[in-house]
Amino acid sequence: MLTQLNYSIGQSRGYLTDPYKIISRVDPSIGNTIDYLTENRPDSRLRQAIFWKTVFHLPSDVVHLSYRYYWDDWSITAHTAEIKYRFNIGDHFYFMPNFRYYKQTGAKFFKYSILNGSQLPDYASADLRLAPMQSTTKGLKVGYNFSGNTEVSFRAAYMQQWGERSF
Repeated sequence: MLTQLNYSIGQSRGYLTDPYKIISRVDPSIGNTIDYLTENRPDSRLRQAIFWKTVFHLPSDVVHLSYRYYWDDWSITAHTAEIKYRFNIGDHFYFMPNFRYYKQTGAKFFKYSILNGSQLPDYASADLRLAPMQSTTKGLKVGYNFSGNTEVSFRAAYMQQWGERSF
């Protein structure tokens, strides 16, 4: 068994707004977009994460487990959990299915749109990368180890993503 635990921290300062992202200003009575505003994000961001991974070597197979918790001062928190199981078949061939689950909260200034007539917030973004969302990934890797350190492998994965929708 091998295990690791990491803590990471990062600070960004300066112009963090995406100049190509816009937010719709919506008429509250009929729901139509009447105008577009450019987004505005804070000019600093503190990010932190804790990552844990453990690998178990069973008599013939290997199990990989990992978990990551992320948080920042934009009020985004995220959980990522993943499991991979490597089935060894004989001395050279293997296949490894994996499953990954991800969930995040939205930034405190994330908005799908702004209602016309409401007070404009100091910060606002409609960037879906800052929205509350979840995803799952299911995959399979198939490989063959030749003698020495040579390997050929093929991997396929399917990711499904969904988010909360509120105006």
